[in-house]
Amino acid sequence: MVYAYQFTNITAIQLLNSFTIPAVMLLSCIFLSTRYKSGQFAAVAICLLGLGLTIYTDAIHDKGLNSGTNKFIGDFLCLIGTFLYAVSNVSEECLVKQYSRLEFLTFIGIFGFIISLFQSYFLDYTKLIKFNWNLFSIFILIFFTFSMVLFYSLVSSVMQRSSALLFNICVLTSDFYSMLAGIFLFGQEVRKKEFLNGKKLNIYNF
Repeated sequence: MVYAYQFTNITAIQLLNSFTIPAVMLLSCIFLSTRYKSGQFAAVAICLLGLGLTIYTDAIHDKGLNSGTNKFIGDFLCLIGTFLYAVSNVSEECLVKQYSRLEFLTFIGIFGFIISLFQSYFLDYTKLIKFNWNLFSIFILIFFTFSMVLFYSLVSSVMQRSSALLFNICVLTSDFYSMLAGIFLFGQEVRKKEFLNGKKLNIYNF
């Protein structure tokens, strides 16, 4: 998911993140025996229509004003990342409801540290060496790390009390703020089709 930001923009990524919802529904049906109503599946169809329109828009405007190096590749990586995120959320729901939150957070912290250490060394070592470290970048990194610790600590509580589906529906609120950040902080322009996609996702959320 992080790698996708090198190829496309934050607006498209936040729209494509909504693919997590139908993926969570599918995985919940298969592994948690959850059942949904026909209206909910119709909402998923609307969501997928918006996702398809987003990918089509990025494909035909691949070198447009708001493009990364290759927006289609970025969209593809984003879809893979969102599906894996759905797998993670459904697995987390299953684990925190069978075991304690403390045990879950302990093991995810230990294994997350080990995996991130190897990933950073084998994939990003040269970039880390060449990176221009300064107080601002260090502060941003520390702030991001603290945010992730707080986020996953709270998410485990939400999963234990509700479900992965409800959590991901609530998280889609971030799409609106990400679109505003893309417009006002990064100077991105939102095309009419992207705005229409956002409307479809709002209908889906409702």
